[in-house]
Amino acid sequence: MAGRKKKLTDTLQGNRSKDELAERKQAEEELYQFKPITSDIPAWLDTAGKKEYKRILPLLEELPIADLDKSLILLYCSHYATFIKANQDIKKNGITIEHVGAYGKYMKKNPAVEIANAASKEIKSIASSLGMSIDSRMRIVTPEVKEEQDDFAELARR
Repeated sequence: MAGRKKKLTDTLQGNRSKDELAERKQAEEELYQFKPITSDIPAWLDTAGKKEYKRILPLLEELPIADLDKSLILLYCSHYATFIKANQDIKKNGITIEHVGAYGKYMKKNPAVEIANAASKEIKSIASSLGMSIDSRMRIVTPEVKEEQDDFAELARR
């Protein structure tokens, strides 16, 4: 579907009719009607992925995330684990590694660098979809506006 990404009603700027606002609020309420996400972790997820799932699950429960989103969350955790493994390999072997080929020894880029880059791009994309980035949370959460204290208004009341 083309067009702008939807924002929650409370974060909208500009003029909207009462009917339009009521319609949007009703649609938002329906987001919370889906089955909540479960805490069970599949066995295929490795240790780093399971640890990340346990870390982010309580945080995601504050957002309108449902069990329908679980595959996306597990994909995020899987890419996160891949990123961690690739970075451990880079730390151990360096950015370049010695390679022996038909023409002798030479240095080439560690394949873990490309793996880490690809995983980080996927992590960023999925995190944005799930509301795990600052920009995506700003579309979901209304920032609290502090009321400025007007000293003159207080004097006028006296």
